[in-house]
Amino acid sequence: MISRILISMLLLFVLAATPVFGQGTVVDDTFYSEALGVERDMRVYLPEGYDPAEMIPYPVIYFLHGANSYSSDPSYLFLYDILDSLIGHPDPEQAIQPLVMIVPDGSIPPYAGSMWADSDLYGPFEQYIIDDVIGYAESTYNIRLDKGGRAIDGYSMGGMGGMSIAMAHPDLFCAVASNSGGLDFRPFETEFFPNLLPESGGTAPYEFNPANGILSYLTYTAAGAYSPNMMNPPFYVDFPLDTNGDLVPETFDRWMEHSSGVRVEGVTPGEIGIFFCCGTNDELYLYPMNTGFAEILTDLGHPFTFESDEGGHGSAELVTRITHSIQFVEEYFELIIPVEDPSEPDQVPELATTALRSAPNPFNPITHLKFSLDRPQVVTLAIYDLTGRRVTELLAGTTEAGEHSHVWRGTADDGQQVPSGTYLARLTTEQRISTLKLQLVR
Repeated sequence: MISRILISMLLLFVLAATPVFGQGTVVDDTFYSEALGVERDMRVYLPEGYDPAEMIPYPVIYFLHGANSYSSDPSYLFLYDILDSLIGHPDPEQAIQPLVMIVPDGSIPPYAGSMWADSDLYGPFEQYIIDDVIGYAESTYNIRLDKGGRAIDGYSMGGMGGMSIAMAHPDLFCAVASNSGGLDFRPFETEFFPNLLPESGGTAPYEFNPANGILSYLTYTAAGAYSPNMMNPPFYVDFPLDTNGDLVPETFDRWMEHSSGVRVEGVTPGEIGIFFCCGTNDELYLYPMNTGFAEILTDLGHPFTFESDEGGHGSAELVTRITHSIQFVEEYFELIIPVEDPSEPDQVPELATTALRSAPNPFNPITHLKFSLDRPQVVTLAIYDLTGRRVTELLAGTTEAGEHSHVWRGTADDGQQVPSGTYLARLTTEQRISTLKLQLVR
């Protein structure tokens, strides 16, 4: 049963999009992980024009794969086709800037994968991402070293783990996206576990075993990450249900420590861009975990984007979902090539060392533009449309050192509301110029 489901999902991925690689290059790499104590693989997408000899720092997306997969799994070739189709897209509303994508390996026995969590059974996979993967990538490839140029994305297990990691480390990522991931763990009790019981005999006392079915297998995978017990053979986990099918509170409390719905409580609203999506007919009962997460974010005052469709967990809609997730996180990156000021045609701007960032983005009706200065200097902050025409000027004059925040309310110099669309926020200091893409959605 498990094999048939996995093979079906694999074929669905392969058929969903045929990779062209018309622009980018895909590289398979190997490095030593200090956290795991072994060599691990990663697959790297390098955009057209990438030259290792040129120190051009590209923004980077770390993409975490799903269960029963690995970094070079051919099921994920469609990721690079998506990037090829978006980089240099003729429609500015669809286009993204050139970027690097890192796909690390999160596979590990004895079950379906690491869940990208620190575990006595699997190893410290969260630490592996934070320290080893990012550290190796930044020392090997020409990618941004700052939060403003770093995002994390993922599918299924990867969306689940990526969101959890980002909520625990919001200082590292400007944006996070989850596709078909379990984000709020509370619905495990009411939605997921009740559907697990028919695989385990149908009536109490239940006999739990990872071989009972796909939900059992995935539950043991999660238990290996969230409630491992190396003193409890043969499965080496504390199972979250007892033989009567009732929740074991002390075990599930350990699970909840990894829930994005819990970890987000330590995140300042607007500190990181948040995107997530899920099909309403997800076969793994993850849709309520997404709607629950949306409710938590709303209650805490976090801006976010949540999209849903009528598809399943790994349905054909997945290509669209991941396309939207990549476009979302890219909006939080600074542009690599700044826009020249039409009033100063001879100026050759440099990349900014001070980071210009915005939250929320996309936004309606206002967004906060933030930056920091290392010393007092003359600064201008203005908004332009995609033709290079200045829409409004938010700041002009000597500005003190430190953190600064300015609000743009989606209006022009004359106070009139501007229409929905893509705009460019441009920060000019005495040394550098930084440009950031903004998406106004009315």
